[in-house]
Amino acid sequence: MTGYGYKESMFREFCARLHGETSGTVHSYANALNTLDELFAAYNPLGLECSVWDVEDESLLMEIYRLIKAEERSPSPGLLAAFPSGRSSHLRNRFCSSAVMKLIKFNEENSSLEEEIRNAEDAADLGRRLERLLITCRPDVNQRVSGGAGQYLFRLAIVRIYGGLCAVTGISAVPVLMASHISEWTNDTENRLNPSNGICLSATFAEAFDHHLISFDSSYRMMIAPAMRSYLADEGTRQCFGPYEGKRMLLPADSRFLPEQRLLGYHRRQCGL
Repeated sequence: MTGYGYKESMFREFCARLHGETSGTVHSYANALNTLDELFAAYNPLGLECSVWDVEDESLLMEIYRLIKAEERSPSPGLLAAFPSGRSSHLRNRFCSSAVMKLIKFNEENSSLEEEIRNAEDAADLGRRLERLLITCRPDVNQRVSGGAGQYLFRLAIVRIYGGLCAVTGISAVPVLMASHISEWTNDTENRLNPSNGICLSATFAEAFDHHLISFDSSYRMMIAPAMRSYLADEGTRQCFGPYEGKRMLLPADSRFLPEQRLLGYHRRQCGL
């Protein structure tokens, strides 16, 4: 399976979860941007010095958009002659221009999120800011009953706050990183978007945490719950979880967003610890 970079992984989720695109459309948008990278490597009329994915300047992205849009409308081959073999369909089907506009929107919302993280007084304040940002992004959605859009935004914030790393293993593969709620999303409406109610965990550990098989003590060391003990007889399970028992989690660099002790205490009780 092809591995995606951090930004491409988050862009795919942005399209799929926040804007409800189908998986096929998301794949086409991402492939279109990768195709543009190949195109500009062969023919670079704008003098790009980096990947299209790394362009943050909106005015430059708009130049790319106008160039591609003109090519999509042109009856002559134009850039098609320089397009990677077999990839010109992205241009003909107008996925390239649409993908660039999606990237602009993605960059805008990421910039907004980074600003909110910087300016938040504390975790509770950031939670309120995320509520407002969610409503700005999706005015049709009530965040208190929304699943996908709210959880997507919460995960985006948590992954950033934890530096794109699993707090237990240090894994940096973004597609398998989850934002586990300490106090459940369905029950604790006040803390749904509060980052101190979240921990960045890779999928296996996130599922174990959500099913109350592991937790963390007041010093942020991983604990194995009684319900998990019987599974440790299996060598694979023991090798997966055993080395991390008693190990301190990787905490956010910013102390404003440490996991809240009160919520961790609640989670430990749910685990029987």
